[in-house]
Amino acid sequence: MSHEIRIPINAVLGMNEMILRECTDKQHLQYGISIENGLLHAKKDMEMYLDLVRMFVKDRVKQDTVYQFLAGKI
Repeated sequence: MSHEIRIPINAVLGMNEMILRECTDKQHLQYGISIENGLLHAKKDMEMYLDLVRMFVKDRVKQDTVYQFLAGKI
């Protein structure tokens, strides 16, 4: 997964884990569990999306393309 996406998600998951460890209020614990579940699903979906993009790009890069440069005709 791209680090631009992974790092913020992991940061929020880490902060949320601290809340879950320290919190005693049942409502806040439920919020924390919901946040964790949502982020884990988002992370999984983003990984699948990025895998699909990599496969698409890999197929595109394999194509042989001949380029002609117009030297001095600009």
